[in-house]
Amino acid sequence: MQWQFWKRRNTSDPLAREFLDKYYLHLLTLPREDVYVGDLYAYDGKRVFGSGSIVNFLEPSFNIPHVNVGEIMAGVAGQFSNSIEANIGLDFLENFVSALGGTIKDIHGIYESSGTQFIKFRFPNLTRDWIDIMDLASNINNYSIKKEHGLYAKEYQYFLVTAVVRTNSISITAEKENDKIIDQDVNILRTADISARLTIFSSGKNEITYSSKRKLAVAVEVHEINYNSNTNKFRILLLEEAIRFRGQIKPSFIGDHELASAYIDVG
Repeated sequence: MQWQFWKRRNTSDPLAREFLDKYYLHLLTLPREDVYVGDLYAYDGKRVFGSGSIVNFLEPSFNIPHVNVGEIMAGVAGQFSNSIEANIGLDFLENFVSALGGTIKDIHGIYESSGTQFIKFRFPNLTRDWIDIMDLASNINNYSIKKEHGLYAKEYQYFLVTAVVRTNSISITAEKENDKIIDQDVNILRTADISARLTIFSSGKNEITYSSKRKLAVAVEVHEINYNSNTNKFRILLLEEAIRFRGQIKPSFIGDHELASAYIDVG
């Protein structure tokens, strides 16, 4: 398995640009629940591994700075992605719905029967959990890495999740060629849903939203925690490139999926 860095900022997708330019976030290839502010990863030059909380990596006993929870990201919530080929978009939608706790029978067939060739996405209920980096930087030098910790090596690099963006819903618009929007029958999708955890409703003209109580992480902010073992001092650097945390590159839901240019996989 090849582990490597790759460039992250060359996508022209408008939704991806909102994440990248306004908040300097990395999109996750696979949205998931168990991603948290304070998660720490180690990079040994070949691969990234972890994660666990930075709390368990520093001494004396370390407390993560106050986490600001649930900041509403209204601007990003209104932005649609570019049109994506239906087979890629529906694969992602199926996985996203499954992660929300729902299952829709033959979601590809339902959309394809209406002539869907392209899909657009947006996330209508985005929130951000984050810590103040200035607060972190002002007190982290009162601590040091546990050198006896099994995840420590002098040559390793360490990466800290400092913000997590979550959503409990996804809205989609189906299209044919020439940007012709399709009026998808929401009742067919409701009939096909076999999970009470998922709510499906029409959220606008020709737009359908899939929602649940479960909130998934869709993007993270990552900082490198640069540690000088001689002085026991830290430097905190914003990560400007995406790093493949685990797994192979998969087709991504927004941006340039063939380049995997804006994504990290932490699952």
